[in-house]
Amino acid sequence: MIKERAPQIDFEATTDPKEAFTDVDFVMAQIRV
Repeated sequence: MIKERAPQIDFEATTDPKEAFTDVDFVMAQIRV
């Protein structure tokens, strides 16, 4: 849904913490139960 409304935003997912927190401007974490 977000990709349709804001195609200029790049989304990336990884399980490697070094890669995840290198050269980032914003980090979002979400846990659903």
